Amino acid sequence: MNSKRKYKRGICRTLIVVMMVGLMGGVYPMMRENQACAFTRTMNVNDWLEQCRMVAIKVSNEKAKYHGDPGSPTKKYDKNFNRKHLTKIHRRVQLNCADYASWCLQRYKVLPVGQKFWVQGQSIEGKDKKKVRKNKKFQQIKIAKKGVYASTLVKRKGTKSLKKGDLVSVVKKNGKGHHIQIYAGREEGTGKMLWYMVNNGSICDKNGYLKLSRMLRTVNGQYNGNPRIAMILRIKGLNYTEKFKVTTSHGEHGTIAGARWVKWGKDAEFAVTPEEGYEIAGATVNGKAIEFDPSADSITVKNVRKTSRIRVEFREAPPTEVPDETVKQIPEGGNLNPEEKE
Repeated sequence: MNSKRKYKRGICRTLIVVMMVGLMGGVYPMMRENQACAFTRTMNVNDWLEQCRMVAIKVSNEKAKYHGDPGSPTKKYDKNFNRKHLTKIHRRVQLNCADYASWCLQRYKVLPVGQKFWVQGQSIEGKDKKKVRKNKKFQQIKIAKKGVYASTLVKRKGTKSLKKGDLVSVVKKNGKGHHIQIYAGREEGTGKMLWYMVNNGSICDKNGYLKLSRMLRTVNGQYNGNPRIAMILRIKGLNYTEKFKVTTSHGEHGTIAGARWVKWGKDAEFAVTPEEGYEIAGATVNGKAIEFDPSADSITVKNVRKTSRIRVEFREAPPTEVPDETVKQIPEGGNLNPEEKE
């Protein structure tokens, strides 16, 4: 009896192992595929910079101040950004360039929530599990130990050029430094290089609070206008398209203006011409209905962020009500009431 029981147990164990191997063969490749997809990003570079702007706005609203310790612990950051998520020193809300860059990457889901890194020259610093040294979602590009001016890198082509949306490690003439900031392209109107960052001095107001307008524009200083860049961190999979084509189509009894190229984030207005006796019946952008005025002579596509298509349909306009223009006739003598005696 004992031998038969052992034999049956052995068969059961073998079947269980075979089933588990079969399941893992189907599940594990699926897990790996999902993980690989998680590292693929196709968002526009302006979407990434929009996340950076949102973090700067929230930091500014918190009346945050600057502190210079790159190794300080960073509290959790999430969509419900509030006071408890900021590093607190001496009971005041304070942060540095590493905090800001880390929170931007967390919001964009390049870094896990609560994870932080900082830079020193051509190296990425971080010691424990809450800090990061390497990340498959961004590319580490070493430029030069003593740095190369940003104005030179922006003219280059290829991997070692400076691109909009790059995070850069800034150093002094001697190659020392542990500052990181984000290149946001050219400033409209002036054409100057635009940087998103947190640092001391010119970024703060007279009370020492980080000022939003100075966090998101060109300012003077060794770290700001034309810095020496030792290393670039570039998010993988970013789309650098600045303009998107908006195509148009229409139904019977009317027309809409032709296709045009629109800059990212801008609105586009298209002239609409219904036939006589017709009006706009409906308008869609990428298959989704948008608001419109039936009697309007144009349709606006708002906040264009990708290649889009707009379609307009027409219908017969309801008959126009003619106002009653009947005027009472005044009888002879100028009296409106003929029965009334003078």
